[in-house]
Amino acid sequence: MAPQQQAAVLQTIAMARDHLRQFYGTTESVPEIFVCGDDNCYRKIGGGKSRGMALLNLALFLSPKGMTVTIASHEMSHIELHTRI
Repeated sequence: MAPQQQAAVLQTIAMARDHLRQFYGTTESVPEIFVCGDDNCYRKIGGGKSRGMALLNLALFLSPKGMTVTIASHEMSHIELHTRI
């Protein structure tokens, strides 16, 4: 990814984390986050037509189309809930 794209991804992740904290108050999960810059990368990690995937409470995977605050916070919420359960 180009530096500008990397910066945008970091900002999106930070905003998604803020949304999660606003909802839960605090967060307990600390997932690894993998963001694919192209569709081929996302297919290689098992992604299909989805925009993002959560793997238990371990990892978040985002496709190029999933690099939005809504998608990232949605997938992070799965991870947070799994951690709390």
